[in-house]
Amino acid sequence: MIQSIACKIVVVVCHPDDEAIWVGGIVHALSQFSSMEVSVICLSGKDENSLREDEFIRAKQCAGYSKGVVLGGKLRAAADPLPFSPATMEGGLRQLGMRAEDISLLITHSPYGDEHMHPHHMQACSELYKWADQQNIPFGYFSCLPIPTHSLQPLLKNMKRKDSMHILN
Repeated sequence: MIQSIACKIVVVVCHPDDEAIWVGGIVHALSQFSSMEVSVICLSGKDENSLREDEFIRAKQCAGYSKGVVLGGKLRAAADPLPFSPATMEGGLRQLGMRAEDISLLITHSPYGDEHMHPHHMQACSELYKWADQQNIPFGYFSCLPIPTHSLQPLLKNMKRKDSMHILN
């Protein structure tokens, strides 16, 4: 019996290694559920003279998620904005054989930008939040800091469990 994918989670990060630093463990854990498909889109870092894309691919293999792509050209200085995040992400979706309507949940950087209030992280959150809202896609972000100005609503109607991992919301 083939089990269909019930939940397609797309994690969008700004730089190769953000997925490993911020959500590597949860991406790995979610990828263990046969009903979930986790994909990672990196908005910048596509550079033939850099090892970052190769490192991204090796990290993807370690984490066990099915699809990932690095886009957006060379890494930029923090003060140099990324290209418009939704357009880059949509290009990534096409490369991964996905459409916006396929996404069950979009996760990206927090509105605070976490790592020293990184401008790229804040830009991605702001632009992707608006895009997800327009597309009626549930949106979430990862953060190591509590953000009291934001309230996140759980999507799950019941707990999911695999071995010792429990997903509550």
